[in-house]
This record gives sequence, C-alpha cells and structure tokens, in this order.
Amino acid sequence: MNHRSRAKLVSSVVIILIVALVAAIHYGSTKPKQNTTEIIPSIPVASTTSSLVLEDKKTINEDKKAGYKITAIYPVLTAGLSEDAKIKINHAISDQISAVINDFKKGAIDSLPTTSKEESTLDISYETTSAQSLKDILSFRLIETSYDAGAAHPSNVIETMNFNILTGESITLGTVFGPYPDTYLPRLSDFTFTALNKKLGNDKGAIDNIKSGTTPNEENFSSFVFTDSGILFIFQAYQVAPYAAGSQEVLVPYSAIRDIIKKGTFLDSVIK
Repeated sequence: MNHRSRAKLVSSVVIILIVALVAAIHYGSTKPKQNTTEIIPSIPVASTTSSLVLEDKKTINEDKKAGYKITAIYPVLTAGLSEDAKIKINHAISDQISAVINDFKKGAIDSLPTTSKEESTLDISYETTSAQSLKDILSFRLIETSYDAGAAHPSNVIETMNFNILTGESITLGTVFGPYPDTYLPRLSDFTFTALNKKLGNDKGAIDNIKSGTTPNEENFSSFVFTDSGILFIFQAYQVAPYAAGSQEVLVPYSAIRDIIKKGTFLDSVIK
C-alpha cells in the first residue's frame, strides 16, 4: 500500500469514528431515562398484627420525549402473613399501580404534540388504615396526584384497597353486604347524601352536585376503608363538591347498617 492509499484509509477510519461518536451522543441525549426501582427499609404496620411488615417500593419512570415523569411509592408486604396471602396482596397492589401508570402514560402520549414546555407528572403515594378491632383487615389509600402539561391545576384521586391478611383476598362491598347491590346501595346513598348536604350547604347547586355524586351506583361508593366504628367512604374532588373543596369523607356507622351487613363476616366482632 503506497503512502497516498494509506492516508486515504486513515482519513476514512477517522470519519467513521467521528460519525459514530456524534450518533452516540445524539442517541444518548434523546434516549428516555430508564426505569429505576428502590426498596426502602422495612417498617412495621401500625395497629395491625405486630408481626406484619411492609417495605416501600419506589419507582421512577421518565420519558422526556413523551413529556412525562412518574414517581410511585407503594407498599410491598414482606412478613407476618402466609406466603399465599402475601403473593395475592402484593400482586393486587402491583397490578393496580401498573394500571394507573399505564393509563397516565397513554394519556400523555395521546395528548402530543403539545405547545407547552411543561412536563406532565404523576405522583403516587399511599397511607395505611387499620382498626384495632379488625386486626386481620388491612386497608390502603393510594393517593394519585397528576398534572397534565398546560392544565390550570393538578388532579387528585384517592383509590382504596382492602385486604384480609389471613387469606389475601380483596374485600369489596359485596363481601360485606352480599351479591345484590340493590340491597345496600340505596341505604348508603341516603345516608351519605344527608350527611354531605348538612356539611356542604343546602343551596340548589350544592344539592344537585351531592345528589349526582351519591347516586346509588357502585362507582360512587368504590373508595372506602374500615374503621372501628364504621365504613369511611371517600368522595373524589368534583364528585360531590367543587375542586376547591377537595375530596370529602363520610363515616357510615355500623349501627346504621347492621341490619344489611351479611352475617358471618369479619365485621361480626364490631357489630353490636
């Protein structure tokens, strides 16, 4: 190979390396950030069986090209219950978190292109709720705060999940009242309408909002947790009141619904 050919070869190699380097830099700058997962140290769950332990699992999912960032912190049960119950509960929680995240991602992608330079965000956290007299029942509130780029304010949703830690089974209103919603939804509707109307005022606009949000259907009463004295129902922002009023809660005492609660349930110990 003569000197001129060798020089051409060297020049070609240098050009190829430069192009590859530029491509790598460009790809690296546009590639979405990979998901990260962090396990936070175990903590005991207050007011339930003393041996029940959970960990906080934190995931971060960011895609700058799609314009969103998701941060989720949710519980993972690790001790104090049978392996079968642990698997059932952890899978149910994980599936619910995944469903919320996937819905948010789809909404963020569907809203493109956007002229806003802001980032859409979703933050998920949780709270545990338990009752001293219902030591085998564990409830979670999943608190979902989302913001769509360009919106006037964020949206807040509180979803609940209730479990029997002995069996791992999810607890629904059907678990408590039986398989026929017509036997319990009208009673819950009447009680919560009266309580909210007393709290929020009795002008026509308020009455219409409350009546709509307490109509006897499953969706209106889908968020609830158990306490020592009754079932606490959570109504989302906008459901029964303006956004500024936030979510609303109504405690329905067991004494007000004892006649429609199914016999032989975990509530037998608190119904007098």
